[in-house]
Amino acid sequence: MDKFLRIVDKTSLLLCRIASVIFFIIVILVAVNIVGRKLFNFTITGIIEIVQYGVLLVMVLSMARTTLTGGHVTVTIITGKLPKIPKRVIDVFALVLSAVLVAIAAWVCIRYIPQTYASGLTTERYKIPIYLVYTVMSIGLIATTFTFFLNIIRLFIPDAGIATSGDDADEMIKQTKEALEAEEKEVGQ
Repeated sequence: MDKFLRIVDKTSLLLCRIASVIFFIIVILVAVNIVGRKLFNFTITGIIEIVQYGVLLVMVLSMARTTLTGGHVTVTIITGKLPKIPKRVIDVFALVLSAVLVAIAAWVCIRYIPQTYASGLTTERYKIPIYLVYTVMSIGLIATTFTFFLNIIRLFIPDAGIATSGDDADEMIKQTKEALEAEEKEVGQ
């Protein structure tokens, strides 16, 4: 189990770093395009295509890491006021539903890979094969599915050794232990 956890952690970190590089390239290209258009009447050919596919890849590649580290924005107006057991039931339901939906999206992408490969479908301007886009999307979505399941495990076994290699790993472990101690105190009262 430990080896699997480390693989998911390292994979999500690698995918997130790739997403960061893609995002940096997008920002630079957009800035160059804006300055070039305003000052030199020059635009980068196909910039819209680059941004569209780039943002899509950034999203799917960074999703696993964001899910693993709990980086998504959460709204707890209702669930924050619930007792522990109903809150846990809702959390498990949301995580399982998310895992299933992301797994379905991955499956759909995987199914499109051979079809788009056989058809020779490419992007309009740069002729990038669409099957490559589906392949990268599949990898990101599969990694995200695994991180949802790891977060489900984390709900039931908070100290299951699931720590990320990011800067926040020690803080996450500390917060988990503090939460467990607080729950134990509540139960004891």
